[in-house]
Amino acid sequence: MRKKDDTLRDTLLDCARCVADAEGIEAVNIRSIARKAGIATGTVYNYFANKDEILLALTEAYWKQALVELGDAITSDSFCGQLEEIFAFLRDRIDRSAGRLMGSLVNVEAAGLGRMESMQAALEQ
Repeated sequence: MRKKDDTLRDTLLDCARCVADAEGIEAVNIRSIARKAGIATGTVYNYFANKDEILLALTEAYWKQALVELGDAITSDSFCGQLEEIFAFLRDRIDRSAGRLMGSLVNVEAAGLGRMESMQAALEQ
């Protein structure tokens, strides 16, 4: 059995992100991602079972990157100031595109809960 190529998985997520940014989240589907990546549709299914799994992976990657950037966004010395900066940062992220991504996750409750629990653990650290 061939090993999956993690770089191709990342490329597929990048393609999905590009489609979502250019055409909207509703335009993200297996065919549009395969077309953008220049590969067969079936190859995408080697990495993602369906559109919902892609959207969940996009959401997870988005918030992982946001957590990295959050550290740089906090500049206040006071606890209250830090809380205000955290709130403003998260509000901005949700208003920009995270809210649309999270709103698209209607069919992935069980898988989403597991992944979000791991993100919560990372945030707590």
